[in-house]
Amino acid sequence: MFNYLIIIPVQNEEKVIINTIDNLLKINYDYNLYKIIFLLDNCSDNSLNIIKKYNLDYIEKKDNQIKGKSFALKWFIQNYKKIENYSKIIILDADSLIDRNFLYKISKNKDENIIQGFINPIFDKDFISSSLSGYSELISQKTKDFIKSKFNWSIVLKGTGMVLDKEIFKKYIPLLKTQIEDIELSILLVRDGYKIIFNNEAIVSDPKPLNIKQASNQRARWLYGQYQIIKYYWKDLIKIAFSGIGNFFFVLDIIFRPKTLFYLIKLFLLLFFIFTHFPFKTFLITILSLIILIDFLYFIFGGILVNDKKHYYKILLYSPVYIIIWGLSIIKMFLVRGKKWLKAR
Repeated sequence: MFNYLIIIPVQNEEKVIINTIDNLLKINYDYNLYKIIFLLDNCSDNSLNIIKKYNLDYIEKKDNQIKGKSFALKWFIQNYKKIENYSKIIILDADSLIDRNFLYKISKNKDENIIQGFINPIFDKDFISSSLSGYSELISQKTKDFIKSKFNWSIVLKGTGMVLDKEIFKKYIPLLKTQIEDIELSILLVRDGYKIIFNNEAIVSDPKPLNIKQASNQRARWLYGQYQIIKYYWKDLIKIAFSGIGNFFFVLDIIFRPKTLFYLIKLFLLLFFIFTHFPFKTFLITILSLIILIDFLYFIFGGILVNDKKHYYKILLYSPVYIIIWGLSIIKMFLVRGKKWLKAR
């Protein structure tokens, strides 16, 4: 059996860390085969005292440089010498809650080097932005990721619930340089021939931002990270896309973000084609109309995959709110330009 090291990066998480700790203490697995350690990244709140109260292991980074999870994990590799005692590394967000049998479920993939668990989005149904984000992530995993797993294609890592072989963790984490470490790590791994396996039985519940301010903060960081991804890895993405049909769809899943922006672009292009005159107009309108119809049907039939179908279809009517969120995100991205870590909580 494997020895697991569960790392939880923490940056001023006093509001959520107690729930996380209570959850981790309920893990159903041989206590001698896993270890939990909190990676405190320049915390200035009460997070450390809470962790000490539970007598849990931690390592504290105090260099007044808050650059995000990837930089904190780099520091961890350099400073945590006991990492050699473990064969698998699990990375969880500070507000993530894992299923008590998560380690048993992951252990079924004993021959795999990289595993991504199923992210069960926790969202408040009274908040439009939280619901939209939650349903979007849920349906994406139950359709796209599920289909990819059946064809043994790689999926994109999701930032939490990630399981990496120790040697892969030590080799690739130091290479990270963007604000979206999950996407960047996915690219590096698939580029070098690794498969990212989807285990939909290993469940991690992850809260979604409640309001527009929190959601736009998160997406502003994603947008800047997406810019960094294109800037640093466009050649790698081209190479990956032409290395197989599964990897082609893997690249599509990365570059067509944010999806809301691309939906709008497709809609505006359709209107432009309709009201202008040029060769092949009818052909282009037909193709674009089919693509938009597929997008529409994707969300309509997505309701089959959720429990509260009535709420899902009601929330779909508010989907234009995403335009506001992404508009604010773009403004914040240009104002901050990666110089500050924008938190979603």
